[in-house]
Amino acid sequence: MKDLLGIIILLARIVPFSGLTSCPDAWTAFMGSCYLFGHDLMTFHEAAVLCKSYEANLIHIETSNENTFIEDQLKHLYRASSATAWWIGLTDENVEGLWKWHDTDTLATFTDWFPGEPSNGGNNEDCASIYVREGFHWNDVNCQLFKYYPICEIQDQNYNVEVVG
Repeated sequence: MKDLLGIIILLARIVPFSGLTSCPDAWTAFMGSCYLFGHDLMTFHEAAVLCKSYEANLIHIETSNENTFIEDQLKHLYRASSATAWWIGLTDENVEGLWKWHDTDTLATFTDWFPGEPSNGGNNEDCASIYVREGFHWNDVNCQLFKYYPICEIQDQNYNVEVVG
């Protein structure tokens, strides 16, 4: 017991608490964000409402590292449940071809579209998803026609990266 307490105290000194991400139960932490992978199929706008009910938003994937993390999580979910598509918070509903984050109306600076996407097939594909069939890359689809699983994100306001050296 004394050894365990000593290890905990040592870890507390080595790992600064300000650098940890604190997430609610059932949420997954990564680099200052908390993610909830939804279990129910819904339209894009239903997914946005669900996330808002958790005081969160549909996910903003802003870096290659974050994209790889999400892809790894989705591969695991696919193997465990056969889920094949998830909503992310990106849309061009307001201006065709101008992809912005739904909740902030800011332009996406990172994307991972499947080759040939976004295609706006049928002139009615305005919401972004991650799709298994396209190698876990992004695809634009009809916001109301399809029902996919939501990925919600909360930014941890207490998270900060401590640079050493």
